[in-house]
Amino acid sequence: MKVLLVGAYPPPYGGIQVHLVQLEKFLENQGHSCFIINIGKNKTLKSSNLVSPRYAFQVAYTFLKKRQHLCHLHFGGNLHTRLLLLALFSSLFFYKRCVITIHSGGLPVWGIPRNYLRRLLFYISFRFVRSVICVNTDIAEFIESLGVKSERIFIIPPFAFDANLKNDSLPQTIRSFIETKTPLLCNIGLLEREYDLDLLLRVFSRFVEKRPEAGLIMIGSGSLHAELEKGISKIGLQGKALLAGDLNHTLTLRVLASSDCYIRSSLYDGDCISLKEAIHLGIPAIVTDTGLRPKEAILFPIGDEEALLRLIVEKAFFSREVKETNHDGDTSSLAKVERVLVGLSEKNASYFI
Repeated sequence: MKVLLVGAYPPPYGGIQVHLVQLEKFLENQGHSCFIINIGKNKTLKSSNLVSPRYAFQVAYTFLKKRQHLCHLHFGGNLHTRLLLLALFSSLFFYKRCVITIHSGGLPVWGIPRNYLRRLLFYISFRFVRSVICVNTDIAEFIESLGVKSERIFIIPPFAFDANLKNDSLPQTIRSFIETKTPLLCNIGLLEREYDLDLLLRVFSRFVEKRPEAGLIMIGSGSLHAELEKGISKIGLQGKALLAGDLNHTLTLRVLASSDCYIRSSLYDGDCISLKEAIHLGIPAIVTDTGLRPKEAILFPIGDEEALLRLIVEKAFFSREVKETNHDGDTSSLAKVERVLVGLSEKNASYFI
């Protein structure tokens, strides 16, 4: 089976990017071939099986070259007009051979737009897609409300855990930081406004007053990197809070597995993969109550500084020895995606040119 994967490719390492890499590797390990169209912000990426087009005609040209492939689109919840048009064009070009995975975001909350033309585009774009993979039931119900038949909708969580955490070595700076901080708090995500990282730093500065040996490691990149560096210096957290930047998925899991608490203070969030990885590792996961959280998550109200501090004090003392026994791999979600793609490929073999 030949699969054309269309979505954001790392770096930076967000949830969709991580899932796309995991799916690519899984499919190739199963004997399938993959080609990637990177529609993320990083347009410098290029290899023998990846292109990063800047213009729509470049996407169309790649479609033409890969017309024998099955097309698998990966979108976040913010389905703006450009993505809807891409979905429509893809579903028509790869007739009956187009799958879309919707990765959380604000889709079920925002709902169908009031603007008539955008509302019409929503309906049309999904009507021609052969299968829609949704990462949770809220999104599935929303997609069904667009008129997509339930038998074409698949609910498959994006979480997949790689059990091999020891292949890559951590940079010395990060390794030393981890070894000298107890408890170690971990935040994974983009350095952007919607993750309310100022709140996280304020709470951590108060926590350090109680536990001077504590550390906070923040994995990810974004437009606020320089501003957060200044903020860390301003409130005296040098050597206690570390901006680790982008790490590949294996290294990110290694840091997470070494942590005592996972924290996510986002103002809005979807089906967060790193949260599910923390839960899988048995790490206390303290996150904002966005309405889209697994039952194992420890919730606090959005923007509530006092509640977050109280939960960190209560939960951030977890035995690392216990967590080390819980590193079993889990790629079942990727296998389910493969079954959807294979089934579609077999049903429509006659459509391949």
